[in-house]
Parts: sequence; structure tokens; C-alpha cells
Amino acid sequence: MVNPISYCPVCGEPTARVVTFGDNSFTLPLACKCARARQKEFEEETERNRRMFRNDEIIRNGYLDSYYTELTFEKDDSPSSKPSVDLRRYVEKWEQMKEKNIGLLLMGSYGTGKTFYASAIANEVRKLGDYVLIGTLSKLIQSMNEDYGRDKADWEHKIKTYPLMVIDDLGVERDTDYSYEQIENIIDLRYRSHMPVIVTTNISKEDLQNLNDVRKERVWSRLREMCTAYVISGEDRRRNKAKEKQEAFKTLIGGQDAERNNS
Repeated sequence: MVNPISYCPVCGEPTARVVTFGDNSFTLPLACKCARARQKEFEEETERNRRMFRNDEIIRNGYLDSYYTELTFEKDDSPSSKPSVDLRRYVEKWEQMKEKNIGLLLMGSYGTGKTFYASAIANEVRKLGDYVLIGTLSKLIQSMNEDYGRDKADWEHKIKTYPLMVIDDLGVERDTDYSYEQIENIIDLRYRSHMPVIVTTNISKEDLQNLNDVRKERVWSRLREMCTAYVISGEDRRRNKAKEKQEAFKTLIGGQDAERNNS
């Protein structure tokens, strides 16, 4: 026999009941509508925190600079441009791109948005639940050699197993035998993993055809096999942003008066 003995003053549902078995009676709690809502809210908050912790862990382990986390498609100032549309589609087809091991070689002059779009892709892939390794090769090499190389095996594991690797600004490293040996090792590790890599570079297609350096040729030959070249052209966005900041500065300190005072 079951008899409710108390009710929630808010929703009116029972919050306790008496259960009788033979000569014995027991008081058991009941979850009213309010209690169920609180429990649901608690579980959702716990899940949000778990996901945030996992994302933070992913970022700490795979993002060599937190700057990359800020570059997202939502912040694209040219969302209807061909590069934006094409590279969003790359993300939409990520599972197929990953399966077929289709990487990208984003080329173009300074300030056209190569790093922005590579990072935006990385952040979208991370949202899909895949681990991402992103940074410059010089930063990666530095990280691998810190603490006397004790973490080198861990970094090599990430290079070989993370579904997406983004190498930013390739070609600006120091031109030494040691640096190119490290670069070749990293590229080779990724090549053997059969997973996509996205590379950004200011080196043009013409320059790649006339490297005149065996070390560089080995690296870029391997990357051309791993990646599809995609040229991003247009104005220097950095220069445009600098102009915007200059205009904002003039407005904030008094416009034309500031110019007269500086002349």
C-alpha cells in the first residue's frame, strides 16, 4: 500500500510516501516536478562542464598558441567571398576529407587570411569532436625539445594520431640543416599517419618550382603530395585593420584636432 504524506508547495506533486509491507511501513522520498527539473538542470550543467573541460584539455594539448582559438568563421569579415565559402564546405565535408586524407596548402601573399581560415577550419573540426594540433613548426620543434626532450614522444604521438594538423606560416623557419632535419622528421611522421594536414605559407607556386635546395625540395615535394593547393588572394587585411584603428584613434582623441597638433 502506498500513501503520499507530503506535497511540494510549488508544483503540488508528492514529495514523500509511505510504503507498507505487511506490518512494516517505510517513508520514501519522491521527486516532484521541481526536483526533477533541478536534477535535469544539474545534469546538463555537469555535461557542459565536462565538455568545457575536454575542450580546454584539447586546446592545452594541441593548440601551440591560444591566439588560434579566437579565429573562427563567425568572425569572418568576408563570409560571402570564395575562400570563405569553399573552406566552409571543406569543414562540411570533413568526414570525407579525413577519410580520403585530403589536406590543404593555403597559399597567398601577406595578410590575405591564410592563418585565419586555417584556424577557423581547425576550430570547427574541434567542435566536431576531433583533436587538432595547430601552430608554427618552429613552435612545435621548440615544444618538442623543451625539458630536454622528455615530452618528445608525446608530441610525436599527437603528430601521428590527431585527425587534423595545421602547420602555420611554413617557410619562415631558420635556414639551417638542423631545422630542416626537424621539419623533415615532423612532415614524415604526419605523412605516414595518412591523415590530413593544412599548411599556410607565403611562398608562391612559382617559388616552389624553383627552390634550388635539396632539403626544401624534399619537404615541399612531400607536402604537395599530401595537400591540395588553394590560393587566397585579395587585399592585405592587416593593412585595412590598421587603417580602421587609425581612424578610430583619431575619432577618440579629437579627430582633425589631433592631426593639427601633430603637424
